[in-house]
Amino acid sequence: MLPGRIGGRVDMACGLIKIDALDNWCLRRILNVDWSEFVTNDEIRSRTGQPFLSDTVRSRRLSFFGHLHRTDPSETVTVLYRLAFGGPPDDWRRRIGRPRQSWLRTVEADLRPMNLGLATSKGRAQDRSAWRKLVTTATSTTSS
Repeated sequence: MLPGRIGGRVDMACGLIKIDALDNWCLRRILNVDWSEFVTNDEIRSRTGQPFLSDTVRSRRLSFFGHLHRTDPSETVTVLYRLAFGGPPDDWRRRIGRPRQSWLRTVEADLRPMNLGLATSKGRAQDRSAWRKLVTTATSTTSS
């Protein structure tokens, strides 16, 4: 069994760890730091000043979530999103092999550390400047 696999599905945190590992590897290659030099990833981060790639993905996901809630309700994208927000029909089943983690569940997991749910975040997303502050605080707290 691979690390990060729980109950037959890949844990979301495992995906973010792999993204950050790839980012660290790329930064080491750019700086030409060999593994035998015993330079920590924190030192690499301080040299480059780059944020974690998982924080960038999370901030863009939350920004897009706010953008979707501020769009005109008559637009096609908003109508499709509202249908997805209501959930699938009762008789609907996901095909075998398809991931159980949906985009909305991922957004909900991103909002969970701030004690926000999807319903409360819909109202907060209407104020663009407040939502932007919320997104920056959500991503700055995870980069420690």
